[in-house]
Amino acid sequence: MTFINASGASRPKVGRAIFKEALKTLRKDPQIMTIPLIAIGVNLVFAALIGISWILLIPFMDINNTTNSVNIGLGIAYALLAAITHVIAQAAVMFAANERFEGRNPTVGSSLAAAFKKFGPLALFGLLEATVGLVLRAISDNLKVLGDIVRFIGGLAWAISTYFAIPFIIFGGQSPFSSIGLSAKLIKAKWGDVLRGNVAASAIFVLIYLLAFGGFVGGLVMTLNSCNDAGCNINPGGPSLIGVSILAMIIAGLASSTVMAYVKIALYRYATDKPLPDFDSGLLANSFRVK
Repeated sequence: MTFINASGASRPKVGRAIFKEALKTLRKDPQIMTIPLIAIGVNLVFAALIGISWILLIPFMDINNTTNSVNIGLGIAYALLAAITHVIAQAAVMFAANERFEGRNPTVGSSLAAAFKKFGPLALFGLLEATVGLVLRAISDNLKVLGDIVRFIGGLAWAISTYFAIPFIIFGGQSPFSSIGLSAKLIKAKWGDVLRGNVAASAIFVLIYLLAFGGFVGGLVMTLNSCNDAGCNINPGGPSLIGVSILAMIIAGLASSTVMAYVKIALYRYATDKPLPDFDSGLLANSFRVK
């Protein structure tokens, strides 16, 4: 692959511009945003199955006094399933982005089908990701303040080193372990605004999420204040605000994960010398600078 030097535009402008280009591309296929929503639904099903399993295991836990062990086991099981679901959904969105950049018209069905063709290596990567998360969580819980620092640094290192791991798995045919090495190598060689642009664009969705969360809290306060010792006289504005805020948080989460997957594929295609029709490649040139 060829590494391209570039200079010029300021970092914040480059990050925002790349985000806008990716969003413009996503607008051609808005139905792709339903893929993360499907993943949420699947995780809810998993959560329900875990809950049912816990209920069925109550007699066993009472007899053998193994409540903590069962809780930990079921929690780990859910974390692994959720991680696999997340990776498959992200891969499907990336397939859709790649199809659009290739000039074809992706669909939700075709994108999910393409992701499931790579289910084995993607599931293994999901298990690796979940394992790293669980280990960092255990360190944080056992080492208190020092553990929190280790968890933050470890999580950041993992996020950076695996930034292009999924694209290398689904488009490069690499194993999960090889993809992590190649991703880290690419990041090291082309370090620049790739992560800054991601963070800057994600900050927009974080702001929307925080505003929506504030609305949720406000609606909850309004609803609770409608009740006193004499009874409840619910102000309809409270539940309405709660509903709108929850919807806004869901939309912000879906948009963030989908748009940033498009950004990642645009950067990956540029870094590996693949064409990007209708995408301002000058912005991508400015997003990478060799150290």
